[in-house]
Amino acid sequence: MTPPPELRNPAEVRCTAAPLPRGESVQTRGGGRSYLRSIRRGWHRYLDVLLGAVLLTAGILKGWQLLTDPSVGRAAGFPREVLLAATAFELAFGSWLLAGLYRHLTRWIALAWFTSLAAVALAQAVGGAPSCACLGTIHTNPWLMFAFDVVAVVALGLWSPHDYSSPRHLLTVLCLSLLPAAGLLGFASLFVHEPLFVEIDLGAIAQGGQKQQAFQVVNTSGALVEVATVATSCPCARIQLERSDISTGQLLVGNVSMDLRSKPDFVGNLTVEAKGVRRRGRVAFVLLIRARVYAASSADKGTL
Repeated sequence: MTPPPELRNPAEVRCTAAPLPRGESVQTRGGGRSYLRSIRRGWHRYLDVLLGAVLLTAGILKGWQLLTDPSVGRAAGFPREVLLAATAFELAFGSWLLAGLYRHLTRWIALAWFTSLAAVALAQAVGGAPSCACLGTIHTNPWLMFAFDVVAVVALGLWSPHDYSSPRHLLTVLCLSLLPAAGLLGFASLFVHEPLFVEIDLGAIAQGGQKQQAFQVVNTSGALVEVATVATSCPCARIQLERSDISTGQLLVGNVSMDLRSKPDFVGNLTVEAKGVRRRGRVAFVLLIRARVYAASSADKGTL
């Protein structure tokens, strides 16, 4: 039998829980904070692994491009040796980041490297480059890569890594890190083939105008050059060859024409790269076409 209210123990306290908002349970309340904490823990634990995977992927793609196309970097003025050294470092450092050793020291090296990558991407973006070649032959917008590099720099600056230094594993990780870089440099020295290179200066061209010029170069490759296709970095340039097969010691003769009617607003220095590709995909020759486009009246635009 239940006693009347006045006879109950006055010390007895009845606890009632406040109602939860609709759609929220005891298990889900506070889940947002725990989710953010788990993201923060994962960031501090795996940031170097993530960036290492990115660098390793970029190094593999750029290394393959350097092995299959020795003319890479000619238009931008970068020597092949510099590009090979930078790609080899990217392969080695990416592998090292994946191991997660000596993170406090690695953090500063990664900051310097991604800062330099951001500077290169920014220079290419400001210069109007259609692709920064950060991922080899995959077209990548320089502004997009600049944004990624800046985010990486900020993340590294805020990173508080736990240093898992292990002198016992240092030698093993160092050897495994240098292995892909050594492989790239070894293959680059074994399978190098220098294509024919011609630089053509068309001089001044009126804005929206046209111009053409003949060219010739001696085949000094020591082998027969058979050109299957000619690809240009801009549809405004067109290359015509007198013949598609050139024996060693003979002249590669052709004509280059520039038609800027598709780019009527362009004014400034213009550099177009044209590549003659063999049937097996190797580059046979590279034409570097330069011109200075000046603002002109409509009467000047049809001049050849």
